[in-house]
Amino acid sequence: MNPQPKDIYIMQVTVGYSTYPRPCVIIEVIGDLVTVVPLSSALDLYNPVTDFMIENTHPDFIATGLQRTSYVSGQYSFAVPAADLSKKRRGCLSGELGKAFDEWMEDIA
Repeated sequence: MNPQPKDIYIMQVTVGYSTYPRPCVIIEVIGDLVTVVPLSSALDLYNPVTDFMIENTHPDFIATGLQRTSYVSGQYSFAVPAADLSKKRRGCLSGELGKAFDEWMEDIA
């Protein structure tokens, strides 16, 4: 399966001082490269001005494959080889949650 925008994959990216594998949302696919934005469940660091919240109570949350309420950081993005995504797909942002993410992406662009 080819990676698509709004798919969520587990990636090894550095966010602040954290270097552990974390969920990331694909925002762009160009050839053999994908651009991803990281997710975090450290809600005390959530910034409503720059970040996108994914509540575990949202009806479309189950499709994300996430285990807890998380947010997409609007402060970081990474271009990575698409080959790094193999077999690490967690889920996707779909339905109304996916639409809200698209609107957020337009707002921060």
